Amino acid sequence: GTDSAPLAEAFRSHFVAESNPDAARRGGVIQPLLNNTLEQMFADADLKVSAKELQFSGQISADASQRTVARLKELFGEEMAFAKRTSPLKQVANGFLLYADRNNETFPQNVYSADGKPLLSWRVQLLPVADYEAIYKQLKLDEPWDSAHNAALLKQVNPRLFACNPKTPDGHADILAIVEPETVGFLSQQWDGRPASIGAFTDGMAYTAMAVEVSPERSLPWAKPDDFAWNPAEPAAGLGRDGENFFIAVFGDTRVMRISKDESAETLRSMFHRHDGKPYDLKPVQ
Repeated sequence: GTDSAPLAEAFRSHFVAESNPDAARRGGVIQPLLNNTLEQMFADADLKVSAKELQFSGQISADASQRTVARLKELFGEEMAFAKRTSPLKQVANGFLLYADRNNETFPQNVYSADGKPLLSWRVQLLPVADYEAIYKQLKLDEPWDSAHNAALLKQVNPRLFACNPKTPDGHADILAIVEPETVGFLSQQWDGRPASIGAFTDGMAYTAMAVEVSPERSLPWAKPDDFAWNPAEPAAGLGRDGENFFIAVFGDTRVMRISKDESAETLRSMFHRHDGKPYDLKPVQ
């Protein structure tokens, strides 16, 4: 037998909510993997696993313990890499809620001129809740994003504030809202329309994707009032990264999730739509 302390500590430091809240919230994905790993390693032990602690009785070898600790570190290393990759998306998700809290439970919209010309992106509207309020206050909201005055100010913003993929050019956003002819998500396509409110999400904030990670080729200057023109005929085109079978979406309740590129156009439309009343189930990402 061997001391179980290293195993318990690996579990505790990477999984318990107080140490890693994001990993704990993602327990629905991680815990089955964790259980399977531990059950394989301790087939002859009396094993009990919860989100708070690990308990087992019986004898295990030092080799089995080392293999299990290595596997646990691998599992949670993957999760920490995912958390790092999606940090900009999480910041945007939290920014939505902070913005809504300050703006009568409404979400940011593109800024338009009096005659309906798009001037600045909704992402610019998030600057005050992203520690750039001083810069935001100096912007001229009746000028386009690339006017001499506004461009000089916006250069002071972190050029990767809205970028997840290291291949995305500096100054571009690969975190885009979904736009198509019908109303989807939070972004109104009517320049004189009212911004979407939390109450407009009758399908539930937790079931509506607010933004997605797109390929570097589909990225845009982050302050430009343009977003991802989703094509139902090619539902996965431009979403996510080359060589991966998923893309990443941020939902209205701030969850960040992997979404299979094999999802049907019907499922994705329901996921993007805030009030179509159509429930959907997502495929597991392998």
